[in-house]
Amino acid sequence: MVKSDRVDILKDFIRIAANDLPSGKFYHNFKYDYTNIQQYSSKCNKLTAPNNKKPRVKALCMQILKYLKTKDDILNNEKSPYDVCVLLNYATITRLNEIFGPHNAQNITLAWASLIYVWNSFVDDNFSKPLYKKCKPIDNILMYDWHIRKILYDYFVDYSAIKGYFKNYKDECNKYYTYLEIIIDIYKYFDKFC
Repeated sequence: MVKSDRVDILKDFIRIAANDLPSGKFYHNFKYDYTNIQQYSSKCNKLTAPNNKKPRVKALCMQILKYLKTKDDILNNEKSPYDVCVLLNYATITRLNEIFGPHNAQNITLAWASLIYVWNSFVDDNFSKPLYKKCKPIDNILMYDWHIRKILYDYFVDYSAIKGYFKNYKDECNKYYTYLEIIIDIYKYFDKFC
């Protein structure tokens, strides 16, 4: 098991250093992009009660729909070295944990189910081209260890950037050393499932 104190250290690292890494840039840009989201308000009125009355859940819904509609990386996901849709799913789950608190599993699950409904409807209504790789919500992403899975996926996304930092910026080594030690623990955690 990955020790919770090591996960807390990793969360601190992510807050400090993640903006240098592709996953961190994605999460930051998604979290703070509220421009022109109101045009998706009517679609997000389809959120089930009580989530349709929660401004932060509705804003998150509008951000998801805007991202799906306006970002080229969703349309050109085959050209990306990683799946942007997975990052979008993890960004959504992370935000729900921020909104409801990490120990409020029932409300998080209900909000996630409501978002899945709106998200799937939006994708089905707007992206009917057979060649389009649809960015759908990952139904089973909300598992008890989702945050550990997210850290591992973020590492896969960020691996090339971290490798480049080690080659080009020797002073960055210490910054990433603890992070990589924790990644080893995460690999050990998942090794028992293989």
